Amino acid sequence: MPERVLTLRELNRTTLARQLLLERKRVAPAALIERLVGMQAQNPFDPYTALWSRLEDFRADELSRLIEERRVVRATSMMRTTIHLMTADDWLAARPVLQVVSDRGFATGSPFGKQLQGIDVDEVVHFATGEPIDTAR
Repeated sequence: MPERVLTLRELNRTTLARQLLLERKRVAPAALIERLVGMQAQNPFDPYTALWSRLEDFRADELSRLIEERRVVRATSMMRTTIHLMTADDWLAARPVLQVVSDRGFATGSPFGKQLQGIDVDEVVHFATGEPIDTAR
């Protein structure tokens, strides 16, 4: 029996359904973010709209709380090195693989690196994460 191939419309509908874009569902915000492996967050307000569009009874303070508790983070991601919202667990798992890309993106000669000239990156990391400043560098 030959395998059935999805039509373009079936593929479209399946993709939209998988991303919860056809109808709102009752899912915890962190679970949806994890399911999507990241949400566009270049603009800090985008994830709020994206979650509101997908989730029944979504309240903005739910996402704010997840961010404040550092259960979800806005960070560069594997998707075009843009800012995405990801669960902290997903980000920590992906970070070692993405470090090379991040280093290249912020190198001295890159557009981002040029904007960082004169900034103490260790101090910024310390402020953002609470990690001690690396004095060995």
